[in-house]
Parts: sequence; structure tokens; C-alpha cells
Amino acid sequence: MTDGRCALRLSRRCDAALAEVWTALSDLDRWLAPPDGVTVRRIEPERRLELDWRPDGEPPSEVVVELLAEGTQTVVVIEHTQIEATRGMGYIAAWGRALERFEAAL
Repeated sequence: MTDGRCALRLSRRCDAALAEVWTALSDLDRWLAPPDGVTVRRIEPERRLELDWRPDGEPPSEVVVELLAEGTQTVVVIEHTQIEATRGMGYIAAWGRALERFEAAL
């Protein structure tokens, strides 16, 4: 942590093909329910999704979701950086719940 900011990184192994995981990942409203102020910055289909995370009342941060194919499985890696340190623990719990919804969407 530097300058009052922190980062978190979570990963999940999904028993699903890359294309199937990408389809579920692309439906942000279904599993992430992003707050206002979150916009898609960059998309690399079946590989990477980048978000500008700027909810009201929070300093801006960034989210990168990467997909890694491993045989018949896919690893989902979420990295959220530049989080205001006082919000870090809350984001760990929130991303855990979001990943649970994501797995249910698969």
C-alpha cells in the first residue's frame, strides 16, 4: 500500500471452456451489477476486460479481468488497483460475492 491506496487480486478456476466463461463475463449486469460510474475501458474478447471504476464518493480505481485457458478449464483473474485503503476490506468481500454470482451465471 502506498499513498493510502491498495490493490487486490482474486482468481477462480471454472470448469468451463473459455468461450463459455467469456459469454458469462460479458454480461456485467448479471453478475457484477456495477455501480454508477463504472465504464468499460477496453475489451479483448475471450481474453481481457478493463473497467474504469469511479463510483460516486470514491476516488477512481481500475479493474482488470483476465481469462486464462487451461485445458478444458478457464481461470478468471480479477485485479482491482488504486483502491482507497479504507475501502479495501469491503472490496474483498464485494468481489467475493460477485464471483459467487458469476459462477452461478455459468
